[in-house]
Amino acid sequence: MARPTKEEHLKLKRTIAWRVTDGVKAELDRQYAESGLTQAEFLRELLERKTVQIIAKKRASPDLKRALFLANKTSNNINQIAHRANADHLEGILSEARYARILAELQSISAYMKAIANDAN
Repeated sequence: MARPTKEEHLKLKRTIAWRVTDGVKAELDRQYAESGLTQAEFLRELLERKTVQIIAKKRASPDLKRALFLANKTSNNINQIAHRANADHLEGILSEARYARILAELQSISAYMKAIANDAN
């Protein structure tokens, strides 16, 4: 005797896949085992029976996006300057006073960039 045909809206036709951390996978495996259902049955039950609260993330303003773009572009150069100043100071090429002025200037630039990012949002 053949299995009865499912109605079209009840047929399982779509596949869903996503990546999770090892911890999430372990927790899902534990819940599958406790439920006695297969992975697919468990997730279908979960989606059909539970409600999900979606919390939308605030979108970054265009000003913040631009500020972050500029900060990313300059941060590598700032790190290179700081590294070179430190190496030159350790080798005795830079005086203590000049080294302190360079570090103060880099800190000032960093504070300015952070202020722009805070103001942009």
